[in-house]
Amino acid sequence: PNAPSGCIVIGRLYNVSGELIMAVSNTQQAGLLTFNLGQHRVSAGIYILSLSSTAPWGQTERRSLHFVVVR
Repeated sequence: PNAPSGCIVIGRLYNVSGELIMAVSNTQQAGLLTFNLGQHRVSAGIYILSLSSTAPWGQTERRSLHFVVVR
């Protein structure tokens, strides 16, 4: 689902060791969160994507996703 207008969404990408690989936010374009993995030379492996969304009225939601990069 799309975030309501004015929501700030922050995505953080971690490796399985817990190291932050990169972080992005939707401050440039509402409704779009883009990770450019090619510029960061991400190795094959398992990663955790942590998403947090904060609505203009202060409510925050968090989600975590696991995914695999295959090269």
